[in-house]
Amino acid sequence: MANSNRSYYYYHFEHHILLKSIIMKKFFDLRFVIGMFFLVVGILLLIYSFVSPSVAHPEVNRWSSIFFIAFAIIMILMSFDKKPEDEL
Repeated sequence: MANSNRSYYYYHFEHHILLKSIIMKKFFDLRFVIGMFFLVVGILLLIYSFVSPSVAHPEVNRWSSIFFIAFAIIMILMSFDKKPEDEL
């Protein structure tokens, strides 16, 4: 019984370390970081354009947020397209 518990915890420890290394590799990829930045800014602009009625031209915020989100999606998708020569 003790041996099965130890293997269970060892498996989950390895899984946690593997998941952490995959996430950290993503943050070292500049395309992913840029994509996440534009995604956050695009979402904030989109929310602001609907919430704040006192803005002179809310459609400018909406259109720019749409382009920011589209660019973010492209950058994030490009970060998943890895080639062997992209590795350090």
